[in-house]
This record gives sequence, structure tokens and C-alpha cells, in this order.
Amino acid sequence: MRFEFTPSLLLLAAVVPLSLGLTWHAWRNRSLPGALPFAVIAALAAYWSLTDALELAAVGLRAKLLWADLEYVAIAFIPVVLLVMALDYTGRQSWLTRRNLLLLCVIPLVSLVFLWTNSLHQLMRSE
Repeated sequence: MRFEFTPSLLLLAAVVPLSLGLTWHAWRNRSLPGALPFAVIAALAAYWSLTDALELAAVGLRAKLLWADLEYVAIAFIPVVLLVMALDYTGRQSWLTRRNLLLLCVIPLVSLVFLWTNSLHQLMRSE
């Protein structure tokens, strides 16, 4: 797999250590309301910016699609974790049961399956 440099990679490269620093800081303060979900969001943001940088730098359609598919993991799950963070921060931890969290993950998981099997049905990308 080949990669080529583009100037926009510099911004994405700056986001990764910043997000990892926020992840570490939130993890250290995970006893505070909303801190643990925020740590997960920051880690997903680091993963997203890293895979986005690799997608932009990749040469060839196949490589770009591979990195775009991997990038979509963060894209699909950040809204779920944002809801969890909001519920945790506002004191509604009783709503955050294992069953509810699994139900929240159904749509992102179905979206990922559709994305990763796109060559069979063309529901996510047509060209």
C-alpha cells in the first residue's frame, strides 16, 4: 500500500496526539460524571483522524475504500457515546443498563455491516 503526502495531513496529524492527551486526562478523572464516555469519544476522535489521514494519503481506490471503511467505526459510534456521556453527566445513570447500551449499538453495527458488505448490495456507495 502506497501513501503520498498532502498538506492537509498536518492538521489531522495534530489532532491525534491532542485527542490522546484528552483521553488520558479524562481517564485519570473517570470518577467525574461524563468523564469516562468523554475518554471514549476522545479515543474515537484520535482513531477517526488517524484513519482519515491514512485515507487521504493512500494511493488508489482500493486503499482509500479500505481506510474509509475502517474510519466509519468511529463515525458510527461517536453519536452513541455522546448520548451516553450526556446521560451520565446529567445524572441519568439508571438509564444506562447493559440492555439499553446494547440496543443503542444496534444501528451503528448494522451500518457497519452494510458498509463492509457494500459490494454485495450497493446500499452505502454506488460508485
